Amino acid sequence: MLGQAAVKPGILAQLEAAVLAGLPVNADIASLPRAVWGNKKYIFESWASKKLARGRKSWVYLHGECVFEINANDVKIEEWWCCRRCDAKGRPERLWKAHSTTAVANHLDKYVSASYYLCPLPN
Repeated sequence: MLGQAAVKPGILAQLEAAVLAGLPVNADIASLPRAVWGNKKYIFESWASKKLARGRKSWVYLHGECVFEINANDVKIEEWWCCRRCDAKGRPERLWKAHSTTAVANHLDKYVSASYYLCPLPN
């Protein structure tokens, strides 16, 4: 549309585009595609973590994804949760530590109906 600035692809949008382009087989962190936001780089948690391969159980993961922040040496620094809704708006600058879902749930309470609390997650 005229007069509107294009929304910069967020962290999740960049990583999902990389998935569609195809991922290397048996890749190490150095060869994985990454999202860049500000001066930080991120990869999907599921690409780099064998420990969490079984998935996460909380309802908040229906509304976002966990990503690892990686440094210039391709070492995982920190694990974050990124909101799909905020990312789609081009505003993923607020990430939450993935160690706890309390702050994430408080964020989602603004946008998600209470029925999600009661819905069982798929196995």
